[in-house]
This record gives sequence, structure tokens and C-alpha cells, in this order.
Amino acid sequence: MKRAKNRQKLEEEVFINYEMMKERLYKQYPEIGKQYHYYKVSICKNEKEQEEFELDWKKYLYYLDTAGTFCTFNSFFEDKGLYKSSSYNTEFANEWKQRQFKSHQDNASAEQEKETEEKMNERHIIYFAGVQDAEALKKRYHDLLKIYHPDNQNGEVGTMQQIQQEYEYLKTCLGDKS
Repeated sequence: MKRAKNRQKLEEEVFINYEMMKERLYKQYPEIGKQYHYYKVSICKNEKEQEEFELDWKKYLYYLDTAGTFCTFNSFFEDKGLYKSSSYNTEFANEWKQRQFKSHQDNASAEQEKETEEKMNERHIIYFAGVQDAEALKKRYHDLLKIYHPDNQNGEVGTMQQIQQEYEYLKTCLGDKS
């Protein structure tokens, strides 16, 4: 009997402390009161989802109270990984998963573009190494034409095409208009 009273008293103290913290945070950050109402009314579709949301909201408020920095509920929701177990915020969870997937795709394509660019830059060094200006580029190009042009006895079509591509690229990099 005494344990039950102590437990009830402790629960009341925790509730009072929570309510005081909630009131203080709502004054400090008025926008979180609006977020709470939005989630409670618009996002949660049934009582189970509302109970789940209430637990997550308490975690969020305790975080705001102890962290010393402000973040939105969605940021907190994402950072703490609550989307994995949430039943009430499935739209956000799906949106988050799509953003993660798109971000992963963007990173992969950016890496692929970087690798391609690095390969191109390496390739340019092969035939035009040491070229510093448009005049030297043009001179080196004409020298290479004499050696690799397909009309020459030992000319190579593939090599000449590569030289031509490198020349065009470097010409634009060095600002040669001719």
C-alpha cells in the first residue's frame, strides 16, 4: 500500500515537472506549440498513433530542455531515427526514405562525374603535358598532327581522335578562340 502511494506521488511529481518544462519551452519557442497541435490533430489518425506521438513529443521536449539548442520536431524525429518505428508519421518517414535514396543516388552520380573528370584530366596530360598557354597548345597540336595524322604512313585514327578531343578541351580551358 505504501509503495503504491509512493509510486503515485512520484508519478505526480514527474507529471508536474513535465508540465512546467512544457510551459517554459512553449513560452521560449512559441512555434513548437503549433507543431504539437498540427501533429496531434492533422497527422495522428487514431488513439494509438496519438499515444505514440505523445511519447515522442515528451522525448523531444526533454531534448530541447537539455540540449540548449533549438531544432524542429521533424529534425529531432529524423536525427533520433524515430521514423523507423513510427506509425503516426508515415508520410514523413516515406519522404525521409526518398530523400535518403535520392541523396545516395546524387552522391553516386557526383562521384561518377568526378571520376570521369579526373580521368579526362589525366588523359589531357598524356599528349599536352607542360602546355601552359594557347600558343604552346597550338604548336604542340601541329607537332602531334605531323606524327599521328591518318594521312601519314604511320598515322593512327584512334590516337588522332583522342588528341583532337584533348586539344578542343584544353583550347576552351586556356581561352583560345581560334
